[in-house]
This record gives sequence, structure tokens and C-alpha cells, in this order.
Amino acid sequence: MDTILRTARLDLRPLVSGDLDAMYEVFADAYARRFYGRMDDRAEVAAWIAWCRRGYLEKDAGLWAVLRRDTGELIGDCGPIWQQIDGAPRLEIGWHIAAAHRRQGFATEAGRGVMAWCWDNREVDRLISLVHVDNEASAVVAARVHSQVTGVTDFKGLPHRIYWTPRPV
Repeated sequence: MDTILRTARLDLRPLVSGDLDAMYEVFADAYARRFYGRMDDRAEVAAWIAWCRRGYLEKDAGLWAVLRRDTGELIGDCGPIWQQIDGAPRLEIGWHIAAAHRRQGFATEAGRGVMAWCWDNREVDRLISLVHVDNEASAVVAARVHSQVTGVTDFKGLPHRIYWTPRPV
């Protein structure tokens, strides 16, 4: 499958159905399940991959597989996703990284790579990331990827902070 973007240590490409086992592992640990509890079932992860793939076709956006360039191992996902936030469409940079690969800068590297890709390929005035108020690990990544944070908003019935970066001038 074609690589969409490369960073120093990562390749990002569209997710495929064959990524099911690796993506299941991304959501397999207790910390990830605090925020994505429904992903403890392989059928839900398969539906997640299908949702991402529909996004590629219908919205020209969706989470992409994140692969380590040194091993070729799929370690998570990251990409642009359209979300409705407070009544307005916003392009979000989302990410999920497997437990064994967290705290190594991969999510930050992928997020920054996706941001650069979005500025080159999407006409938006800002990029956002939504982070559940209790998700401290993603909050650290979002603060490294984005330049600003606003208050709390309701997203799918749960409180989330909105981290964002305006389009560079």
C-alpha cells in the first residue's frame, strides 16, 4: 500500500483489513480501554478500520496506519478526521499508539507529520485535536503538537479539551 507521508522514523499509509490484529493490540491495554472501551472486541476494531476506510472515500480524511520504518511494524494510527465541534466542521488530528511503543515520541512525531501534510493538502484555518479530560498521555502529545488549548467541550457525550493550531501565515 502506498505511503502517504514519511517522518524521520515512521511511514503512514491507509489502513487495510489485514491490519486487524495489529490495531486490536493498539487498543488492548487497560489505559487505552479507559477511553475506547468498545474496542475490546475484534469486530469493533474491524468496524473501526472500515470506518477509517470509508472516511478516505467519503471525506478524503481518516486515520492512517503508523509503521516504524526500522522494523515495518504497525504500531498505531494517526491522521486527519473531520469532526463536528460546537456546530462547525473541524479537521482533527487523531492518534492511537500501542502500549509497547508509547513514551518514545511516536505519537508526537506522527501528529506533527500529519499537521504538516494537512497544511500542504487541506484548506483549513486551523487543525484541532480532541482529548478526553482524563487522558493525560494524549494531553501531553496534544500540547507538543498544537500551540493552543481551549476549554472543555462535550464530544459524543464526554468532556474533551480542544487543542488547536491556526494555519501558519
